[in-house]
Amino acid sequence: MEPVWHLHDQPLGSGVTVATTPNSVPINTDWAVYAIVDQLVWRVPNSKDPKGIGIFGRVMGGPTEQNLVDFYSDGGVTFSGMIPHRAEDTLGVGFAYTDISNEVHGFDGGQGIPSAGNFQALLEICYTAKLKTGLEVHPRRQVKGPCRTRRCGAFALLSISDSSLLTLKQNDITRIAA
Repeated sequence: MEPVWHLHDQPLGSGVTVATTPNSVPINTDWAVYAIVDQLVWRVPNSKDPKGIGIFGRVMGGPTEQNLVDFYSDGGVTFSGMIPHRAEDTLGVGFAYTDISNEVHGFDGGQGIPSAGNFQALLEICYTAKLKTGLEVHPRRQVKGPCRTRRCGAFALLSISDSSLLTLKQNDITRIAA
């Protein structure tokens, strides 16, 4: 008979991973609580579309013993349709915070990793400019901290330093119209 291993009974770094766990079972005692808000708080006068100032946010929490991330939150504000002659453009500013569980942080410290961090934060500023129907450009700037790569048993957290991105998006308007 093959052994039945339970991931939630294994200490971090024990070598038991989801990939190597035969007959693994769900963790029945794990849980999380979350909340989401996404609200337009000011509408551009005489606008039929939801244009104006919007706020958004999410928050999540769970037990530190069984989760790599035990707390996460993000939020921000968007400004859409507020520039004359650029009614389809949107500016957004957001912030995110990820708390790495004490169990993972303790494992890193026990492994002698001197830069073991217990959180990651992100600030992002982005702009969406509609060039024409079905074609948009998205410049964005992200500032992150602390930035490091860490291993925890089977888990790897890869942090990328600050970044600037420019993306071009083309929507398939024939598929949208159908």
